[in-house]
Amino acid sequence: MTTDNQTLRRVYNGDDATTNFPVTIFYTNVNQIEAVLRASDGTETVQVINTHYTLTAPNPTDPDLGGTLTMITPPATGETLIITVSIPYTQDTPYPLGGTFPSTDVENSLDRIIQIGRQLEERIDRTLSVPATADVTTPPTVPTPTTGRALVWAADGNLENSDQDPDEAANAAAASAAAAATSASNAATSETNAASSASAAQTAQTGAETAETGAEAALAAAQALVAALDQFTIPVWSNTEDYVINNVVEGSDGTIYIATAASGPSSTVADPTDPGSIPTPWDFFVNHLGPTIMRTDTNATLTASFYITADTSQTISSGVFTPNFLNRNQIEFTVDATITNFANPATTPPGGGAIIYATQDGTGGHGITFDSSYNINSGTWSTTAGVVNQLRCLFQSNGTINVDIVQGT
Repeated sequence: MTTDNQTLRRVYNGDDATTNFPVTIFYTNVNQIEAVLRASDGTETVQVINTHYTLTAPNPTDPDLGGTLTMITPPATGETLIITVSIPYTQDTPYPLGGTFPSTDVENSLDRIIQIGRQLEERIDRTLSVPATADVTTPPTVPTPTTGRALVWAADGNLENSDQDPDEAANAAAASAAAAATSASNAATSETNAASSASAAQTAQTGAETAETGAEAALAAAQALVAALDQFTIPVWSNTEDYVINNVVEGSDGTIYIATAASGPSSTVADPTDPGSIPTPWDFFVNHLGPTIMRTDTNATLTASFYITADTSQTISSGVFTPNFLNRNQIEFTVDATITNFANPATTPPGGGAIIYATQDGTGGHGITFDSSYNINSGTWSTTAGVVNQLRCLFQSNGTINVDIVQGT
């Protein structure tokens, strides 16, 4: 018979289930097939027929059809089954002299020779070789394998083992590259830090210049204030006369004294540098919502402590409470009924402030409704019995009364 089957090798990947594998290789004896199982780590194990696998007998009329190899245990996922031709390099058929021509034996021997040639071809295809154009007069030699060494071409055209372990050289190169990258990163960080330091220095310089400018502006403002305090006018709420401040001095007891005159800037009073000769003392304080000048003593037309004496005469009438601020800046009253209208005052002072103490009686529960002039900035009205609602008022020149409500006792 003839053989046209050129298949020399079959490769199958394991899947934990398949056991039957087609062997489309020409063979005339089951011992002419070799099976190798390669593990996932590359380890190869030659399989033994009837121990690891079985193989169907070759087709007696057409060996080109091959057969089926059945694994006893299915190859696992990650394993690879390689099936190849493995024919011994022997001649086992005797040819006696004389007699009839053994045509069948001759053909089988010729088929065997062809298969051996194909087997050699398959193995040669898996070996290293030099190009046909290489100027080689003798085959290159290969040295004895040495652990941790690579094959390199020597000047004489032969292969030899390298002086260095290629893995160690690769690791050293990788370490050098990592060190270079770290150095580059450190250099970039240093550059960034230097830039940040320069920026911080610039910011500090700018801050110093700003502080210097602010100090200069504060000095100029202080000088302007001193100059302004030498001559300015304060309106008196309950008196149409203006008081002109000629000078401001501080006495030995820490009290601030203001020299005043009632008839204009040209009037003269006692020596402003001598607190003992100035008849009228004034106290100053700053309110939390803005600077407000309050008087605790005036001239003979106003009695001492006139503006800090609490007025307790005002009461709720038919649910209406109308505060009168013109002659006092403190008002105290008892809340003994619901205030349906906390009315706008008949006259609102053009500036300054006042405080109202509104105490809930023993029953409590009395609410409040504010008229249109009142602007509640913060706080809420309490109806708890005995609680003191403190209404802290500041007057604007447009008639608005700003109120902050807090509770006390």
